Amino acid sequence: MRWLFCNSHHTRKKVFFIACQATFEKPWIPAEFGSGSTCHRRFQEWQAFGVFEQVWADQVRTYDQKCGIAWNWQILDSAIIPAPLGGAKTGKNPTDRAKSGSKRHVLVDRRGVPLALTLSGANTPDYQCAEATLFNLVVRRSWRDRLGHLVVRHFCADKGYDYDEVHRVARRLGYRVHIAHRRRRGEPEPPPVTGRRHPARRWVIERTNSWHNRFRALKIRWEKKLRITKRWFILPVRSSPHDFWDRLLDNHPVVSVTWHEAVAYCNWLNKTNPGRAFRLPTEAEWERAARHTDGREYPWEGEFDSEKANTAESKIGRTTAVGLFPRGASECGALDLAGNVWEWCTSLYKEYPYNATDGREDLNGVDTRVLRGGSWFIHSGGARCAVRALLHPHNPYNNFGFRVAESFPALGSAS
Repeated sequence: MRWLFCNSHHTRKKVFFIACQATFEKPWIPAEFGSGSTCHRRFQEWQAFGVFEQVWADQVRTYDQKCGIAWNWQILDSAIIPAPLGGAKTGKNPTDRAKSGSKRHVLVDRRGVPLALTLSGANTPDYQCAEATLFNLVVRRSWRDRLGHLVVRHFCADKGYDYDEVHRVARRLGYRVHIAHRRRRGEPEPPPVTGRRHPARRWVIERTNSWHNRFRALKIRWEKKLRITKRWFILPVRSSPHDFWDRLLDNHPVVSVTWHEAVAYCNWLNKTNPGRAFRLPTEAEWERAARHTDGREYPWEGEFDSEKANTAESKIGRTTAVGLFPRGASECGALDLAGNVWEWCTSLYKEYPYNATDGREDLNGVDTRVLRGGSWFIHSGGARCAVRALLHPHNPYNNFGFRVAESFPALGSAS
């Protein structure tokens, strides 16, 4: 690939970030990069050479190598953005007094990583762009995960896509379709739904849209040329789903993992280390490691101290490397039992007192699982040793991780 602007990898990343935060206006561009008009001209040259599509595809492939694209669930939705200057693929925004706007149609994987994009006018019905988006993946659609296992691909969308043509296209591509039912005229009112029958899926696309709207050039469309608008979307793919890329940071806790993925990792450790028994800690084991025998409020003795844990009080706003808060170690020497990331436990959520024989340690249970410890996103009250969080084991968040425990034979037992 020919880089037209700069040769330094670090500088290219810096230019990409500046491009996402602002249009190429002179006051926003550091002097080291030249004038705004020069930057804009180079940007158009990059576009003509197809640099941005390749950047997007390369980053998604890197994500696939490091984390694995979650092909088993793909979610489609749209977001309307203002387009005050008009241009191609704009229309009257039905949610903003018919002002000019555009609509981004984005397909993401189960964790919210963008896989496809199309643009339309703000007044274009969602279902009319479903086929174009499904056929516009930046990488080749796969039937297998990165371990080579066959996966069943599910397609999820809201009732705005409940049309025969969308169902037909999705099934032709091999998806199992999960689209909310749109009540037609004359249909009786459906009975109320009681309880959650399935884990929530569509929230990840809403989160991805909110990440993209943090960038000035994506929140409002100032460009009249469609191809330029699409390039703005491609640029922040590397930085938008930051929690997935935090997986790659040295010595940081892994985040955005489900309970099932954490258990699978422990099983993998057992297979690659014969004779050892790795697993997630039970809720009681986690609390014992954190509270010691004196029932302390935090893993250390005394009151909360922001110098001892990565919580919202530290204002870091993300995970930190293990060992950055050595003064917050528990009595047994475990680090980050308060803050940094919530930690999955094996235990199902049941009332206390703890009873290991009441079924809460059943690994085949389908109810909510316990998380402990608080995170960088939570204030000190949520990082107390006694706080219990619960969530469905299929749900990943960017402040969820896990800690591995190891079982040893009882003292005095035969080896």
